[in-house]
Amino acid sequence: MVKLTKTNSEIVEHELANDISYPQKAKKICEELIKRNNDFSSETFNIIIHRIAIENSTRSSKKTIDLLTDFALNSENQFLQRVKKGDLTLVDDITDYLFKNNNRRDKSLASKVCRYLNEWLFDKDDFTINDSVVRKVLPYYLAYYKIEKHYWANKNLDKLTYVEFFAIFEKIKEKLPELTRHELDHLLWYSYKNDNIRSTIAASLAKHL
Repeated sequence: MVKLTKTNSEIVEHELANDISYPQKAKKICEELIKRNNDFSSETFNIIIHRIAIENSTRSSKKTIDLLTDFALNSENQFLQRVKKGDLTLVDDITDYLFKNNNRRDKSLASKVCRYLNEWLFDKDDFTINDSVVRKVLPYYLAYYKIEKHYWANKNLDKLTYVEFFAIFEKIKEKLPELTRHELDHLLWYSYKNDNIRSTIAASLAKHL
């Protein structure tokens, strides 16, 4: 299993920066159009959300991306203000909005959009990704770091709200002060994203640690 160390995090960040399968176009577009030119148009948000989906292997439909764009542009939702504040309920509000509009609750994309915009636009570290890859291996590390089981055992991480998931993720983050949230979620995601066998082993080991 992968050790959650600063050294391994640096290896992952280097690999991500140089892996042609994960281009960094979304970040460049975000910084150029929004951060420098104050372009908050529908087209800009749609392109950025679409690129985040592609670059993070999120199998999100065009409908999902369009709905998330609509949510971001609705002033009543105070989207960017809440991204800046690190308002965790924002992710749940997005997934609720998707569901109310006859769409699946795309927890992965909703969390990634908030996570990356929080970093790229505001240089902050307030969110983490709620991705199936991370959820599958998280119990192993919760057990490994001896996090009290009443926080997570017998809970279906796939069913939790983002706020609930984040609280559990933070229990591991507290054990690793040398890593940022972004470094930790990248380390977990990139290490296991194409390794279903090791992910399954991690889930099994969690029951016996």
